Amino acid sequence: MTSDVSGRSAPRRVVLADDYDGIRTAIARLLTPMCDVVGHVSDGAELLDAIARLRADVVVLDLNMPGLDGLHACRQIKMAAPDVDVIVCTAADDSDLRTRALEAGASAFVAKFRLADDLVSAIQHSDRSGQRSPDGSDCDRTVDQLRDVGGRFIDAQERERHRLSRELHDGVGQQLALLASEVASLRELVASSPATLERVRQLLRHTEDIGSELHRVCQELLPLSLERFGLAASIRRLCVELSEAHQIRIHLETGSLPSQIGQNVLLCVYRIVQEALCNVVKHSHANLAAVRVETRGNEIVVHVSDDGCGFDPRLACDSNGLGLVSMSERARHAGGSLTVRAQTGQGTHVEAHIPSYVLQES
Repeated sequence: MTSDVSGRSAPRRVVLADDYDGIRTAIARLLTPMCDVVGHVSDGAELLDAIARLRADVVVLDLNMPGLDGLHACRQIKMAAPDVDVIVCTAADDSDLRTRALEAGASAFVAKFRLADDLVSAIQHSDRSGQRSPDGSDCDRTVDQLRDVGGRFIDAQERERHRLSRELHDGVGQQLALLASEVASLRELVASSPATLERVRQLLRHTEDIGSELHRVCQELLPLSLERFGLAASIRRLCVELSEAHQIRIHLETGSLPSQIGQNVLLCVYRIVQEALCNVVKHSHANLAAVRVETRGNEIVVHVSDDGCGFDPRLACDSNGLGLVSMSERARHAGGSLTVRAQTGQGTHVEAHIPSYVLQES
């Protein structure tokens, strides 16, 4: 703990370690009311020197750092400076990763989708100075601002998904189509050799399988069917694909939905359904899932339930597990809300309410 010349405890000195400049800048601006951000680091190899040079009390550390990955950096920090608090702040929503980070010496693990609540709480918990405004207004402003960072992070993630999908489709996809055409043309050249011809046919099937997998990845990154066919058709396609891939029955009901919905709302509803169903196939061991999307007043209401093993919501929230954080943050960013009802052995029910913001026809 540091002190000023009057003997009073000074704000904690924080170093931000993240290779994404936008995240560092935003968090620095938002943490200013409650602590002293003394440095930014974009490379893990520079981190230990910066901590010593800047006399840091707290490090907010991203796990995916060039030069030195976050877990190794955390271990080295705790060995060299045991009194420095390390708060791991990452986009990953993974309970196993959280456990490994805490075992490495981190004092807290924060998913970037929950910056608004968890990072503030972690900073306050590590703050032994007690230097906060008497009415808590600085903290309230920080919470609101960090919530805005969470929303901007979702927007940035969607833009990056869009870019990757386009690059895969226009780059790798086109090259793969050319390769498939060239392999197909070999069939005429080897027609006289049955064994070679069969090998060429196998290569062509393999190439086509890669193309199908590439298309699936692009669809997950950027559901183009939303723009082409609308929300109901896109969710129906998602349900069919997951049902066939994972041998699970998925019952879908879509009520009357507005014909014109803001693109951000379309994407929010689709991503929540997608994340909820992915949780079902990954974790629930369910035989049946049910999806219902309907309009209720000025809201789009989403229900996703299953007959699987369920879970204890308190434990899931503590471990940032099952993708619940990202779904909740998406709903909040769109001006809505999300609730989860679950019990061990009795399945799970996710319900989201998203304002529809119906666009008026011109």
